Amino acid sequence: EILAGQKIHVTNSQVTYKDAHNGLDLDLQLTDLELTQDDISTPVLLQANGTMGGQDVFVKGNFQNNQPFEVTAEFSDMNIVAQGRPIEDGYSTAVSANISELAQLLEVLKLEESVTGTGQVDMVFEATQNAQRIPNLEIQVTLDSGPNLELSGDLGVLGNPSDVTIDTQIGLFSPENRPATTTSRMDLKLIGI
Repeated sequence: EILAGQKIHVTNSQVTYKDAHNGLDLDLQLTDLELTQDDISTPVLLQANGTMGGQDVFVKGNFQNNQPFEVTAEFSDMNIVAQGRPIEDGYSTAVSANISELAQLLEVLKLEESVTGTGQVDMVFEATQNAQRIPNLEIQVTLDSGPNLELSGDLGVLGNPSDVTIDTQIGLFSPENRPATTTSRMDLKLIGI
């Protein structure tokens, strides 16, 4: 209600997030941020642009009280979409990240650019008054050099390590470079350590 018929425009702002427990360090610098709402019956609209970890980013969002919402963050090689909806005592949010170049993700996270490839992350995050949980997580990563990783699972209630189920599949060779199928133990060779 506070924004109804109003516009908030912020220029040259910075948000830095540092987590001492896991070392996560995010640096968001916004050149422009604008929040608008035509009237109380319309959603609050968010538009922002700037950089995150030195990479250009454009953010837009659509929020309405107790209604579904959507937020997108677009980088040159990465798109992140969060679509939320109200549930009893909270929200359920589906997050999808399409990464056409892993190097950009590593740059945003301030990690060493040691691999190149593509990735896809899909997850559901649920937050209620009593708990936060990730009941669905799927990650697919394919390196340009051939290996790939698929991870799926249920992280359960966050902070409870006994409530985690994860299935991992790792492919060490690309489909076109797979070694021949073996028929006996004698066909197996150690090729590196």
